[in-house]
This record gives sequence, structure tokens and C-alpha cells, in this order.
Amino acid sequence: MKILVVHNKYQQMGGEDFVVEQETRLLESQGHQVFRLEEDNRRINDISKVELVASAFWNQKAADALTDIIRKESIDVVHVHNYFPLLSPSVFKAADVLGVPLVHTAHNFRLICLNGLLFRDGRDCHDCPTLGNFLPGAIHRCYRSSLAASTVGALTLSWHKAAKTITGTVDCIVALGQFAAKELEAGGISKSLVRVKPNFLFLDPTAGSGTGSYVAYAGRLSPEKGITTLVDAWQALKQPIPLKIAGSGQLSEQVETLARAIPFVSYEGWLAESELISLLQNARFMVLPSVWKELQPIIVLQALACGTPIVMSDACAAVDEIVSSGAGVAFRSGDVDSLANTSQELFFDVPRLLQMRLAARELFVSRFTANANYAKLMEIYAAAIDARRQKQNR
Repeated sequence: MKILVVHNKYQQMGGEDFVVEQETRLLESQGHQVFRLEEDNRRINDISKVELVASAFWNQKAADALTDIIRKESIDVVHVHNYFPLLSPSVFKAADVLGVPLVHTAHNFRLICLNGLLFRDGRDCHDCPTLGNFLPGAIHRCYRSSLAASTVGALTLSWHKAAKTITGTVDCIVALGQFAAKELEAGGISKSLVRVKPNFLFLDPTAGSGTGSYVAYAGRLSPEKGITTLVDAWQALKQPIPLKIAGSGQLSEQVETLARAIPFVSYEGWLAESELISLLQNARFMVLPSVWKELQPIIVLQALACGTPIVMSDACAAVDEIVSSGAGVAFRSGDVDSLANTSQELFFDVPRLLQMRLAARELFVSRFTANANYAKLMEIYAAAIDARRQKQNR
């Protein structure tokens, strides 16, 4: 099969970029030919505001490039990941015009929410899907905290939603879990389009020992990730627990300040993948303090693969699956005392940690390996091909 992967990379590589690389490697390992059409948000700083606005609304060059690849290579399936802002929804229309089966992975909630999080100002927010357009996102400056950028984004997405540029052209929309699927459907996405497929790891890092006598946090250092809750909880501990924080972001300075002030907290900065895996393998457990409906971050899958238990906020979409499997425990989102007490209790309960390590590893093997994911991906491609065939026969 020939698959065209379409993706707009982020300025700082994150989970979506990682997933695209993983899926590409998986498809190629199974003998498929993968072609790419990519943009990079690092280019935003080098183009004019006029060009950026025009690209966000309709990038005809991207549409033409996609058309050329489809015709030249006889593409069987087009799989769009992120398209915002540089590629634009034009890529969906171009693929649809040529009659190629079209799949879109909704890595976040941008189909129904301007910032893609359903979260703003420290709380859940459903203003955009409730109103049916993205104007609340402009009013609240939900994109890049900029009124101008948010207004352009809101008008662009609102117009394309009304015109059904995406929902009227795709054959399948991939949601990362049942929670995400329900939110998309509640936001107006047809249930018939949505298929559920979790993220995965192409390579299994194998389980670690968990004997490092520290707790780990790894990820973006930003408000929605609950970094403030984490920092405050570690200052409220009754007994010191070593904490290693890896990552970067707008709250890096706050984390560095904490690390300088508290001897048992260290800031590791941004780690290469091998260093990150080592950090997780040796940690007693990992903390996921997100205050938004975190869907399925790659760091969770990496922790499970390493056999590392997870102390996670009950705001996270995956919390029920992780806790019910025995691989993690939940604390109340944004509650400093709840995180401090939960962490304190678990850190010194070695027998329980050993049981949780086995459960974490078992959950990874049963749900998030490459083989299991490949079967689901092929089912989705087959469904998209069938849906496209039915459209053409009408």
C-alpha cells in the first residue's frame, strides 16, 4: 500500500511529532511505501503575518504539492495528522477531489476547540463546541495568547467548519480513546466517522528496576501540565522525596528556581530519548499532574513499557484505564495536598510498587505494542477505503 502522511510539525517536538514518526516506521516495517508532505512551525518566525494568515486559511501550494504526489505515486490512502496553521485545510479538499481515501488523526480537540485542549484559564472550557464556532477562542486569546493570532485562527476554523472542508471530506477520524471520541461527537463530529486507536511505541524499551529512589516527571513545562501543582506539592511534603524533572517550556524558570531552593529536587532539562527511558526505568514512579483532559501522552506509554507506576491527576482522560489495571493511582486534579499525600504514601510502600510495576508492564504489552497498533491501523485504512468506495458508487 502507498500511504501519504501529511503533517505540520510543531516548533518544539512533542507527542504528535513523535507519533507520526512511530507510525511511519511501523508502516515501512510492514512493507508499505510511505510518502510525506510536511511543514514546520519553526518557519512561522521567518514569514510575514500576511503570508501566515493566508497559509492558515488556504495554502494552495500545499494542496498542489499533495495533488502532485497523489498523481505521481498513485497514493492509496492519505493520512493527515496536524494541518494547522501552515498546511491548512486545503489538503483535505485536494485529496477529496482526487477521490483518495482520507484519514485524519485528531491528536487533540482542534476540530472543536481553538487551542485544542478544551481548557483555558485553569479550568475545563467547552465554549467553542457549545456555540458551534471558534469565536470564544478569539475573545479569550486561546491561540498563542494573541488576540490577532486567535482571531485569525477562529475565523479560519469557523469558516472551514461551516463549509465542512474537513468533516465533509474525511472518511475516518481517529480518536485516541473513548473519551476523545465522545468529546468529538458531542462537539458535532459524526459518530460514523470516528474510529478509536490508541498511541503506541514502535520499540519496546523493556522494564527497568525502579531502584533509583526518586520520582520522575517528564514532559512540557506549561500550566496545563500541572507543573504548579507539582512544585507546590513537593514543597508541602512531610518527608523529603527526591524528584527529577525533565523537559522544557514556559515554566522552566520556575522549575529551575525550585531545584535551586530544594536539595532533593533536580532539574534535568530536555533529555534525549535514551536518557529519558533510563530516567523512567529507574524511577520508583512517575507523576502526571495535568489539569486538562490529557488524552494519551507518549510519556505514559513509555512509563508503562518501563514498568514504572504512574501517579496521575484524575483530570487525565486515561486515568480510569491506568488505575483499574493496577498500574497507577489517582489524585485530585490541582489539589496540592492530595498529590503530596498520595506520593508520600506510595513512595515508601515497596511491596505495592513491585505489584504496580508488573501491572504497568502487563498493560503496555496488552494494549500499546506495535503489533497490536498495526492491526488497528489497517482496520481503519480498510474502513476508509470502503467508505470512499461507497461515496463514489452513490
